[in-house]
Parts: sequence; structure tokens; C-alpha cells
Amino acid sequence: MKLSTKHWLILVVSIAMLAWLVFSPKFYATPDEHNYYRTAWDISHNISPKKTDQFQALGDFPSKGFYVSKYNLGNSIWLIPGAIFNLNLTFFESLFAYLLIIILCYYIIKEYKLPKFWLLLIILFPPLIYFSRTILSEVPAAVFFTLSYWCLLKYKKNNVIKLLLGASLGFLTLIRYNFGIWAILILLQLLIDYHKNKTPFRIVIKEILIIFIGALPFLAFFFFINSSLYGGIITSGYRLSGEEVVNFSLLISRLPAYLILLNIVYPGQLIIGYFSKQAYSKLFFMFIAYLILVYSVAGGFLFQGKYTDIISGVRFFIPILPIAIIHYASVLNSFTRKIDFTILKKLIAVFTIILLGFLILLNYQHYQFIKEKINIFNTLQLYKTSAAIFVGDQEDFNYFGEELVTSNYPYNSGFININDYKSLISDNNSMKILTGHSIYFLEISYNSRSDRPTSELKSYVDSLISNHKVKLISTTNPLIYQYEKL
Repeated sequence: MKLSTKHWLILVVSIAMLAWLVFSPKFYATPDEHNYYRTAWDISHNISPKKTDQFQALGDFPSKGFYVSKYNLGNSIWLIPGAIFNLNLTFFESLFAYLLIIILCYYIIKEYKLPKFWLLLIILFPPLIYFSRTILSEVPAAVFFTLSYWCLLKYKKNNVIKLLLGASLGFLTLIRYNFGIWAILILLQLLIDYHKNKTPFRIVIKEILIIFIGALPFLAFFFFINSSLYGGIITSGYRLSGEEVVNFSLLISRLPAYLILLNIVYPGQLIIGYFSKQAYSKLFFMFIAYLILVYSVAGGFLFQGKYTDIISGVRFFIPILPIAIIHYASVLNSFTRKIDFTILKKLIAVFTIILLGFLILLNYQHYQFIKEKINIFNTLQLYKTSAAIFVGDQEDFNYFGEELVTSNYPYNSGFININDYKSLISDNNSMKILTGHSIYFLEISYNSRSDRPTSELKSYVDSLISNHKVKLISTTNPLIYQYEKL
């Protein structure tokens, strides 16, 4: 039986979903995800983003007498429907976002009058598949960026789309503050369009106002949250963590790295896509240039020099890559039209089968990576009590939640990082806080990390072992040592 392009696309999406479900993620892998989820959980349970005088997840910083998350609240708001119930459901929101991106890209490809089989490039795009298995902000941001792009193509149709354009830009900015530049570029583009079409001034004001009304609730919330949590209407939480810093010396190493990584998964993706003649392509690539420059001098990914950089290295560009792929396909399409359709179908089939195999492998590998963390979490659960205090590396806080807070203990969730612990026991008055608690030292290692546990933690624990002050009570990962006498 011959499959139509539509049925072929449905089959591939179904296999992608099945692979996700079979190897569904049930735990977060990074401190960022932990913080996003904890903030979403707090909000969904009527707890203020101004948490307490104790930090609850890595990425919390003191502000105005409270601890608040440095991360933009947009992604945590997106996660609220799942966080109301449990952690597992928040991951299904990422799967839902992946499907929304595919649907939106389908309509953009249709608007550009491209063959629908080009949608396969997005369905099977490895970085998108990987990040759809996380609760990071990249995939939700991609939903609203793609939605804003579709609205830009269709805004002349009716006022509802104009409102939707404003709303999508507003929520996108709540997720990623630096994407506010995209909203400004679109506004300038609309003014250029109105000028070219000699639109009467009153009509221009009316239509811009409609878009603004769509964005207004999100802008009001944006200014309120920034002022309330971070001390200024356009100040982000990254000011608290000291990350709002521009370092032009990074440009030499990061710019070439980004230019290579953004053109490696699909060969020449950005370079070829730049020559797209589709509507608003130049506006889009102007924004990409801005993003590459920003992430090359501020924030951005720390390259590991491993093959995994091919996926993780483009993390911050995930929101714009589905549209970049469409422009890439637009240019390639002018060449593939010259290929005999029978040969082209065979090439598409081979391409699909290879990437489907990689898709399944990627899901499985991420599942194994998460499984390792779940096993660590379950082992720690055996020793968690209200009287237990765990000492470990800073990242180990990922395995601890609010449920172990005690009234006489100043560190949240029964966990102290090794540096805080050493400071605590150096002060006799502070050390009294630990009286009556069981002290456990953790050495958590990961198959994917050669730097765990840190040398500082390991050397401290080794000194306790040599002085017979701790006993080993868990011989598997994590190694757990119990302090025999405080």
C-alpha cells in the first residue's frame, strides 16, 4: 500500500510519540529544571514566588529579604497545569509543546507553498526531540516564537490573529526576556509594511493598538514581577546571580563554535537558509544574528568539546530553529524540484528511516540517563527523615525537596552543600543547630560525568574516613557515609 505524504507524516509523528512514551522521562536532569518545577509547584499551590528566607532549589537568590528564582517565570507558568498534579505530567506538557510546534510549522510550510514532506526535517530534528524530553524553557519558547511567526504571516487576515500575535509575543517575552527584541523587530516590520501599502495613519494606529492589547496582560505582569521580585521593571533575576555581564573576550571562542554547531545537524542549515526568499526571511535572520551575538558575549552554553555539543550546544537557539529549518527547506526545495520524484521519494524514505533510528536511540539514551538519577533519588529516600541532614556537592540539592524542612534548621530540605557545612561547624554557636540530627555525607557520581563527586567533597570525606568518624551505609551509587558522632 502506498502512503500519501500526509499519512507518511502522521506515521512518523506517531512513531516519534511512541518512542517518547515508551522511554518517557520521569525526573529532571538539571538544576534549571528543578527550579522551574519548584517555582511552578509553588505558584500552583498558592505559594508566592517570593519563597521564604530559605532557598528551595539551585538558582534561587536573595532579593528584598526573600529567596526568588533567577529564572524567568514564563516557563514555570507554562508548567503549572502539570505541577498541580505531579512532576510526570509536566513532562507531558513538553511532548504537547513538541506537537504544537509541528502543527504550527505545518501551516507555515503550507503558507509558503512548500511540499509537506519538508516537515520531516522538523519532526526528526534531534535537538528538538531531546529538549522535548525536558522541562526546560526552550521548547515552550519555540511554541510561542513559531506561533508569533505564523501570526506575522497571517496578521492581515483578521483582528483575532493580531490579538494572538500580541499575546504570543507577550508570553514569549515572559519566557525569554531577550526575545523582547523579536517583538520590537516585528513592530518595525509592520510599520514598514503599512508605509509600503500607504495605509492611512488611523488604520495603522488601530491595528497596532489591537496587537498591543493582546500583549498588554503579559507586559503588565512582566513589569509587575520584575519590580516586585528583582527591583526594576526591566530587571531580570540574572542580575541577582551576577550573570547580566557582557564579556566580549568570549566572542573569539563562542562565535565560531555557534556558527559551526548551528550548521552541522542539517549541513549548512543557517548559511543556506539565509538565501530564502520567503516572506520575512531577512527579518528572521536579523534576529538570529542578534541572538548569536548575545549568546556569544553573555550567558550562553559552556562547550564541553564532546559530540554531545551538537545537541546541547544549540540549546538556547531551539526556539528559533524550527523556523530556520523551514527557510532551509525553502532553499533546498528549489534544487530538489529538479530531481526525479521517484528517486526523491526513495531519498526521503532513507533519510526518514535513518533519523527515526536515531530518534529512538536518543530517547533511549536520555531515558537511561534519567534512570540513573531516579535510582539515586530512590536510594536517598530510604534515609530521608525529618532528623536527617545530608551534606554533598551543590548540584546534589536536585534530589531534595521542601518536605524535610524543620523548624529549627536554617537550610531547606535537609541538605547542605559542603562549603556551607564547613562554615557551619567552624562556628560553635551555629554548630548547635545540628545537634540531634543524623548527618550523612553523599558521594554521587554519574556515568556521564568525570568530575563527580568534586575533589573538595571527596577529600573532606576521605579525611573523615581516615579518622574513623563516618561509616559507609550505602555501597552503591550514591555512596552514603553516616557521621557516627557529632
